[in-house]
Amino acid sequence: MSKDKVNGTAKESGLDQNKTQEKNSNEGENKNNEENKNKKDNSKSKKITSVEFLRSYTPYIKGEKAGLDPEEAKELIKKKVCQKI
Repeated sequence: MSKDKVNGTAKESGLDQNKTQEKNSNEGENKNNEENKNKKDNSKSKKITSVEFLRSYTPYIKGEKAGLDPEEAKELIKKKVCQKI
């Protein structure tokens, strides 16, 4: 570290700054990789049920096909709003 002649504060050398930036960059990349891995893991565990709507049900219209959460699909099938396909 060197002292800034103007205000007397400690200042990192260019080499030290590069190392710090590289370290922060690597930490950010590692965090992003972990987040992406978790997203992939979550998508594998989520199941969907394919349905076709028998009548309009916001935001869906009659005849539209969609993939719904199994619990939601079960309730809508019970109410005869859609059918499993």
